[in-house]
Amino acid sequence: MNTFVAIILGIVQGLTEFLPVSSSGHLVIFQELFGMNELEQSHLLFDTLLHFGTLLSICLVYSKDIYHLIKEFFEMMADIPKGNININSSPYRRMVMLLITATIPAVIIGFLFKDAFETMFKSIRVVGFTLLFTGFLLWITSKLIPGSKDEKNVKYSNAFVIGLFQSLAITPGISRSGSTIVGALLNGLKKEFAVKFSFLMSIPAILGAAVLQVPDLMKQGFNSTDVFSYTAGTLAAAITGFIAIKFLINLLNRGKFYLFSYYCWTVGIFIIIYSLLK
Repeated sequence: MNTFVAIILGIVQGLTEFLPVSSSGHLVIFQELFGMNELEQSHLLFDTLLHFGTLLSICLVYSKDIYHLIKEFFEMMADIPKGNININSSPYRRMVMLLITATIPAVIIGFLFKDAFETMFKSIRVVGFTLLFTGFLLWITSKLIPGSKDEKNVKYSNAFVIGLFQSLAITPGISRSGSTIVGALLNGLKKEFAVKFSFLMSIPAILGAAVLQVPDLMKQGFNSTDVFSYTAGTLAAAITGFIAIKFLINLLNRGKFYLFSYYCWTVGIFIIIYSLLK
């Protein structure tokens, strides 16, 4: 893969994974522009590495939270043989259970409709319409009254509903961060906690997607000539992802989250027109 293209795709992935404009949708668009209408099998490893880069950026921003979540998870697993599990013994242990609850809908829906969603990645016109829908979701935030729930009082039912919003984002063009943050705000979560919960939710989603690609990666093998370009793309995704998270937190706190709706509508309309004329 060309190093310049790898860096561009890394920047696109890093920005759009966290900014509410859909990373999958933009990758479909950029692959179309670069003459890669469908991500080639030979670049499957690169796709996985881009997601690893964005995962790294989450770990950098929320390193303290992730450390405590991992610690509580393994302590909870150790309590199972003892029959002494208290899921509410600490805020972080409760958060672990909330994240597990929020992950369930996307796992079920993704498993049941995997083939249908993969077909959508072949249509740039679908991305145009789903970006319009993403814009509508983001516009809703301008009408919402700020909530007061955090990790201490958010309900498991709230987490499950937010998980349903995440399952929407399996469709290319629907933003995962945008849909989950909107779902969190609709369920009364505080703005800053809504962002944190959304990004922590993405960790099992990204890891799960990577695990599902392992069999194909093993069949594909590895081309050593792509090491430099793959590394450059991964670093670009990590750096831009870190910047995007910080920017999004600031924008949401200022009540300007809805501004991304205009971007999604503009790009969506352009893509629909492009698909009709090509």
